[in-house]
Amino acid sequence: MASYVRSISAASTAAPAIVLLRGASGKPAAILPFERVRRGGIVTLRTIGGKHASFHLPLTTPEGCETIIADPLSLLRAAATAAGNADLIVLSKQPARWEGEPNPFARLGTILKASAAYQTVLPREAEAFIIERNSADARKKLRKKRQALAKLGPVAAMRPSTPEDVERTLLAFFDQKRRRFAVQGVANPFTDAPTQAFLRSACMSVDGEPPAIELQALSCGERIVAVFGLATGFSRASGMFTSFEDEPAIARCSPGDILLHDMIRDLIARGFARFDLGVGEARYKNAFCHDEVPLVDAYVPLTAYGWIAAAAVETVALTKAVVKRDPRLLNAAKQLSVALRRFGRPLIRHAPDPRDRP
Repeated sequence: MASYVRSISAASTAAPAIVLLRGASGKPAAILPFERVRRGGIVTLRTIGGKHASFHLPLTTPEGCETIIADPLSLLRAAATAAGNADLIVLSKQPARWEGEPNPFARLGTILKASAAYQTVLPREAEAFIIERNSADARKKLRKKRQALAKLGPVAAMRPSTPEDVERTLLAFFDQKRRRFAVQGVANPFTDAPTQAFLRSACMSVDGEPPAIELQALSCGERIVAVFGLATGFSRASGMFTSFEDEPAIARCSPGDILLHDMIRDLIARGFARFDLGVGEARYKNAFCHDEVPLVDAYVPLTAYGWIAAAAVETVALTKAVVKRDPRLLNAAKQLSVALRRFGRPLIRHAPDPRDRP
């Protein structure tokens, strides 16, 4: 969040508005990480991280969670006052439950997102888990693909940690995304300087501490052919973004799938207990993440202007959800988007989530 505020927020009109709730003892009970933005005369509080985060939640102690559960709406009104007042609070990507505990803010949600997130519990034994989740035929095909990739150069999975390796990995990621989005005919959310600065900052270790976003990469010889970005902590690894090399000779070897399997082995060996691959449906997620995490967006109006703004954004969100749930409408929207780009017109705002999966 600090990396996001220093880069993406700083490049916009948003300013951090982080609210601290203290319990009856005076000790910190909850942190609500908002940023404050004014657009069209409407002041909005929204969760820090935007589309770059798979989930948005408060950070609480048990006392803080009980306080929020008792009356989440009153707490948000008090938080808005503490943050300098607002017309509207936007709580996006709220899971109903987290690690078995209820998320009280999800009760305020009115729009069920068209795409859920997907997660799994990691066991202690990696190979048994891989065998359980992948058929013998699928494992055989992946072994052959790994062998085919090895003919192009030595194949190795790694966790880049030095500044030089992190930069080399991110450059490969940006280049792979640039080419993929160009083929798809949609806007590239990773091309702007603030976003790249955010990832460079968040993926870098500071004072010996683990980075906020851990990189995993697959190399073939000197070339990085697949990249994964993970938010890690509290025994959980959460997929944020991924990319892979699209050169035919490499792409047919499924480097992204090879890296995913090697990454699962690494995470289990390090003792991670839960793993998710973020929001959105994708074929490769089915190999490991079977448990669906429904998400809701909540729009909490605080003033008359806030009610008007909430109605507008809810209408847009509902329209997007309807389009995404109907394959025919979604395909038509994509075709229209590509056509508009060819004529140099602005892109329809259904551009893919920054964590777009291959």
